[in-house]
Amino acid sequence: MTAPYRATPIWKDQTAYIIGGGPSLLTQDLTLLDGNNVIVINSSYQAFPAAQFLVFADVRWWLDHRQALKSFKGKIISTHSAASGLANLFHMQRKAMPGLAEDPGQLMVSKTTLTGAINLAVHLGVNKIVLLGIDQRNAPDGRTHHHAPHQWKQMANCFKRQQLDLPRIADDLRVRNIECVNASPGSALTLWPLVNLEDYVERASCDRSAGIGRQYLPEGIHQGAVA
Repeated sequence: MTAPYRATPIWKDQTAYIIGGGPSLLTQDLTLLDGNNVIVINSSYQAFPAAQFLVFADVRWWLDHRQALKSFKGKIISTHSAASGLANLFHMQRKAMPGLAEDPGQLMVSKTTLTGAINLAVHLGVNKIVLLGIDQRNAPDGRTHHHAPHQWKQMANCFKRQQLDLPRIADDLRVRNIECVNASPGSALTLWPLVNLEDYVERASCDRSAGIGRQYLPEGIHQGAVA
């Protein structure tokens, strides 16, 4: 049985960087995040394997990635009770009703796991959230993700459906005085201010080479070139 997880404010008054699957992530210099608090959603662990937390909700995704995640060192948080198999896998209850879950053992997840990742960051005590790879659109070349597509088809109007859950989340963040910004270049999601990552990163080092546990991104990506 997967152990339950109740979040505590270990990141109190700090910044959390949440990485989603949007293709704009290929233009970002992720070495800027080394040494910072990072939550990855689904397959985004492949872009930033040193993340402290990974959040997922779809057991189909888990079955596809369970073997690859044996080398992942952070905590893996699932809202699906059927997921099992790794010692660093934990379960948090899924709250489908709109708005952030107050119970630190619950995450609000309905139409998008982004809400669950934001909810986790709130439970961890942050006062600022920076979103990356939250494009809410396909790339001009038709690419859907910065990683390989999922094995199941993308639902029609999926972005419109996902955005139904986000305004209430934005309201709840404002009530808590938690700043949220979107550092995803070209994002169609304008609910939060669109910003440059470089202006919102808390630099732990001046070294822009790959950090410990990080994959190396080509120099072209460091300079903002589309991969």
